[in-house]
Amino acid sequence: MGTLNLAAVTATTPYIKKIQSALEKATGQTIVTPEFLKIKRVAGVSVLPVTFFFSGGATLTLYVRALADVTKAEINDKVVVLSGDFSDDYKPTFDNAVKGVAKLIREAQSKIQAQNKREKVRLPPRRTSVDQKAKEVEEQEQKLDEDLAKQTAQRDQLLEKIELAKQQLGISSITEAGQSELGKFSSVIDEAFDSVNWDENEHPRDANGKFSVKSPTNHTSNLFKNMKLYRTDWGKFPKTVIDRGLGDATSHPKYEAAKAGDVESAYELAKDLVSDEAIDALKKIIDDRDTIIVPVHAEEAVGRNMIPLATSAVIAKKLGLEVDTNIVQAIKVSRTGGDGWHRLANPPAFDGGIDNDKCVIIVDDTQTQGGTFAALKGHIEATGSNKVIGAYALTGKQYSSQLALSKETLQQLRDVYGNLEAWWKSIYGYDFEKLTEWEAKYVLNSRKTADEVRDRIIASKQT
Repeated sequence: MGTLNLAAVTATTPYIKKIQSALEKATGQTIVTPEFLKIKRVAGVSVLPVTFFFSGGATLTLYVRALADVTKAEINDKVVVLSGDFSDDYKPTFDNAVKGVAKLIREAQSKIQAQNKREKVRLPPRRTSVDQKAKEVEEQEQKLDEDLAKQTAQRDQLLEKIELAKQQLGISSITEAGQSELGKFSSVIDEAFDSVNWDENEHPRDANGKFSVKSPTNHTSNLFKNMKLYRTDWGKFPKTVIDRGLGDATSHPKYEAAKAGDVESAYELAKDLVSDEAIDALKKIIDDRDTIIVPVHAEEAVGRNMIPLATSAVIAKKLGLEVDTNIVQAIKVSRTGGDGWHRLANPPAFDGGIDNDKCVIIVDDTQTQGGTFAALKGHIEATGSNKVIGAYALTGKQYSSQLALSKETLQQLRDVYGNLEAWWKSIYGYDFEKLTEWEAKYVLNSRKTADEVRDRIIASKQT
């Protein structure tokens, strides 16, 4: 008789995969990554509640025993009678359970569709099985990304608190004698970057022999003001050049020091991770246009995450371009450890401008939903004459590389949540067309009602 270690059961456990595969085949629906709750005691027996989410909207919770069978089941939080026990050792009872649950799931789906019709909510059109399966895999990867971000959030937040304490003890106000602390910091970056032993012989330098990372001039901080949020039309904006997987950065020996603010560590990390393939992709985007590099960085984050700036310097060296740091993230929004709703509810705002009309490649250390890139692109294009022609992220998932919102996804969003668009624009100053592909998909994939989405956004806003 098969047995399970309930504490070690995951979505890849053969017994769970067997149940999922059988239910998908019997119902004709896709099941996203199962959710595993805490082990509990039911009728004196230890069980692991496992919830399966069907693409049609129904949920199934099975109470799995260590004997690899099921003692209890709930569909949409209501207890149902099983016609079998999903026994891993006895095929007839397993098959009977699958058949009975599939029938109940189809009945529940009919009720869900009827309810949606009454509420005048249209579900996105059903895709082919192959496309839908690919979509579910993308959703699973996105969830894993968020889980990874949450696991590193506490560490990063502690590092930030340490650096903030250092700033409070030893760093003066944002402006001093007409020069921002970021301007001072830029010279520190130059000196530290020059101290790194390069294998290459040349790098674009300014008149003083420093790397051509420009310092802001006559920049007044708006850190404590209500900053305007900008988003601009996507047009034919290309996919982000995502260089590496998330683990490539977090496993690098210099990562923690770079994230905490060590410039040389950030530069060494960027040198190791910026690939020739990514540089070639950027060359194709630039296509001989006069271009500069603009990184994502926050004015009040002096002494912390140096990876975007270091990455920008490495890219600039390889492409023979300049890095312009005149634009800063003027309002700090904690996004590293937040979920998708937190990121949607708290888009970053930027301050500063560019004193030329060159094309721009924007750079960040990672991309998830793409909201930071969208905000920086919008600020650059709305406040100056520059055009953002591409984006580069050192790490991320390739499935999320599309920033520009597709017509199909926009239509689905408006079909389901169109009555929220005016409210959204009143809060953020831009309509659904300015969202990224994965911001919109995050809302759609939540399958929440319009009221639930609005409430979730309001609850997640950072005060």
